[in-house]
Amino acid sequence: MTYNPVERHIAIEKLVTRQGLEGQERKYYRIRSARWYGGIVTADCVGCGLVCRFCWVSDAVANRPANVGEFYTPKRVAESLISLARKCGLSLLR
Repeated sequence: MTYNPVERHIAIEKLVTRQGLEGQERKYYRIRSARWYGGIVTADCVGCGLVCRFCWVSDAVANRPANVGEFYTPKRVAESLISLARKCGLSLLR
C-alpha cells in the first residue's frame, strides 16, 4: 500500500493539534519515566505521518489518533516533565 506522507501528516495534524486559550495545544497519551539513558522522563505525543514497519508505538495509539490522549499546552507538558523528573530523581527529559 502506498501513501503520501505529507498528505497523511496534514490529516493527522488536524486531529492532534488545536488552538487553545494559551496558544497551540498538542495531544499526548502519557508522561512517564523510563530506564533508558540511565533514567529519563518522556512525554509521548499522539500522531505521526509515517508508517514505519518496526515502530514501537502500539497500534491502538498509532491508528486512532482522534480517540487517544488529551490536549496539553507546551507549558503544561514542561511542568509535568519537570515535576515527574524531580519526583523520580532524574535529570534527563524528552
